[in-house]
Amino acid sequence: TSGKMTLKLADINIWQLPQLCFDMFMGQMKEKKLTWDIHVDPSIPRNVSGDKTRIVQVLSNLISNANKFTPPDGLIKLHVSRVPRATSSAVTDLTDLNKICLQFMVSDTGKGISGDNQAQLFTPYYQADSY
Repeated sequence: TSGKMTLKLADINIWQLPQLCFDMFMGQMKEKKLTWDIHVDPSIPRNVSGDKTRIVQVLSNLISNANKFTPPDGLIKLHVSRVPRATSSAVTDLTDLNKICLQFMVSDTGKGISGDNQAQLFTPYYQADSY
């Protein structure tokens, strides 16, 4: 079907995935003397089922933006946490106790997005200032 993405689920090591994504930007981050911090909630199983390609694609885009907008000597964090079942709309079959929903949060010490630029956030091809 046109316009729909098909997920290719497979077992992935969710504990190694964040470092794999950071490794793609390691050269640039070292040049800017950026520090990175990865935290995976210890309650998350090491191997989970997911679409590795899509997860890497999204995380890489977020890390790339964090790298671009974080000043030299800054910090980029990636935290992976478990979303409680009661608040997870992604887990549709709550009878399947093996399903979990994960949240990936990338944050950085960049200046953030000004109020003026926030209004343009979803405008195609718009970009605020970078470092």
